[in-house]
Amino acid sequence: MEAEDEVLAYLEGLLAPKPLRLGGMVLLFFLDEEGRWTGALFRGEALVDLDWAYGPEEVRERLCRRFSSWS
Repeated sequence: MEAEDEVLAYLEGLLAPKPLRLGGMVLLFFLDEEGRWTGALFRGEALVDLDWAYGPEEVRERLCRRFSSWS
């Protein structure tokens, strides 16, 4: 199993609210048992980036800064 597959398998077990569309990509949020939000950024089916924090807005802002053409 590739590292990306392991990450996706872990995230599948967490709560995922409605996806957020950012340009041609999709940002999915997952909440873990400790209250941390993970943002998983996808282009099609490919995982592009991950970030995590204690609030989904903080995750979104950090990913948008890294991919500034979307902010």
